[in-house]
Amino acid sequence: WEKHNGTLPKYVAGALADGKVMGWFQGREEWGPRALGRRSVLADPRDPNTREKINSSMKNRDWFMPFAPSCLEDKGDIVFKDFCESSFMTLAFDVVEGKEGDVSSAIHVDKTARVHSVRPDNELYYQVISEFFEKTGVPVVLNTSFNRHGLPIVHRPKEAIEHLLWGCVHELAIGNYIVRLKNGSEI
Repeated sequence: WEKHNGTLPKYVAGALADGKVMGWFQGREEWGPRALGRRSVLADPRDPNTREKINSSMKNRDWFMPFAPSCLEDKGDIVFKDFCESSFMTLAFDVVEGKEGDVSSAIHVDKTARVHSVRPDNELYYQVISEFFEKTGVPVVLNTSFNRHGLPIVHRPKEAIEHLLWGCVHELAIGNYIVRLKNGSEI
């Protein structure tokens, strides 16, 4: 355990930029068919290998199925054409030409994405994406539901820690803490 009072978003953004896949367990759980930044697995959308990394360790989905990008609502037009608010991931957008590499692991083969727009009122999650944007110039993180294939989304801290132990994520951000395995997690 490592406590990060006030520095958690900066730490997580740095870990994502360094290629880590992070479990994100924060606040009250969302309800519905989408991961909206409370029970999520986060990763760097720029790395084309991220999709396979998560699929092989956690999701076991078909190769062509994309993960979703979470994007700063006020910066979405940098990456997505005709961008507008989509806080429940109900809209798909074309990627701006030349920006495909910035979100290669979070877009579909036709260069579209079902985007989750994130507002400042989702404070901690917004801060993570803002810090990632500051580090990389990309206002987007890859976001997928925090659950292993065939299991429900994690509800309790114990279930999030089990996913860490199973090697589904490199580290876990839970509350103000970062939890990691002593010898590191390999996914």
